[in-house]
Amino acid sequence: MAAAAGYAVQLLCIAAMRHRGDKVVATREKTWRVIGAGQRHLRDNPPVAGVLAATVVLNFFGFSYAAMLPVIG
Repeated sequence: MAAAAGYAVQLLCIAAMRHRGDKVVATREKTWRVIGAGQRHLRDNPPVAGVLAATVVLNFFGFSYAAMLPVIG
């Protein structure tokens, strides 16, 4: 019952949202520019790089191992 109430509230919040409709054109040049900006941000911000590294390690090794525990057991 509580989950249904939560979904109803979420549905009302989503229905109240308005979309501005700005058109954004993605080009290959812009994509590579954004990727490069992200790489520079990682290089200049060690805490963000650490969080990204921990996320990658856990996604590769932690969660896949946890999903296999019932099979191994």
